[in-house]
Amino acid sequence: MPGDSILGINLNDNAIFSQMVTKNTAYDHDGEIISIEIPNGRFLKVTKNQNIYTYNRKWITAKDLNLKDKIQEGDDGIVSIRSELYRGVVFEIECSHIDTYFAEHIINR
Repeated sequence: MPGDSILGINLNDNAIFSQMVTKNTAYDHDGEIISIEIPNGRFLKVTKNQNIYTYNRKWITAKDLNLKDKIQEGDDGIVSIRSELYRGVVFEIECSHIDTYFAEHIINR
């Protein structure tokens, strides 16, 4: 929600900082999403065009991820990736400094 704090990262120097959410827009979505299982057993579900930072290939859209991509520092890669149909609300956030932020310890833009 606008006014909430979220962790951001400056990828030039890897500095992590708190930034404010300035805009949170809800969209109706009826189509494909990508479900990414990460090594801690949790799932990150994103639209197929969401940018995800990988430590081995830099910025990749979610639909182009593969199991060898390292999306958490020090991990051995993604456990599973699958496409799912989803009908419901998705959110797009904007931040006060850099629109690069963490979700489930994964860097998004």
